[in-house]
Amino acid sequence: ASKEYPPEHSLPASKFYTTQKKSQVAIDLRPEGVVGDYNHYRTMALTGTPDRAVSLLTSDALTQLQQVYPHVKEGDLGENIYLDGLDYT
Repeated sequence: ASKEYPPEHSLPASKFYTTQKKSQVAIDLRPEGVVGDYNHYRTMALTGTPDRAVSLLTSDALTQLQQVYPHVKEGDLGENIYLDGLDYT
């Protein structure tokens, strides 16, 4: 998932500000992060550092979180990649 940069919604004081990302079938992942993914903190506070994090979330972690917060869904935590069906053995 990735998030575009809408200037009018990118201020934490905006009622439209969110870390939520829209689900996509595929992403373009490069050394500088997910192409098209806007990160407000890195852009504003760190003045455009090229360092990017790629956030992963597994389906089992989301399921556990939903037991406490049932309204949470894929993308709400700002993750870039949602993983399902992993065998941890």
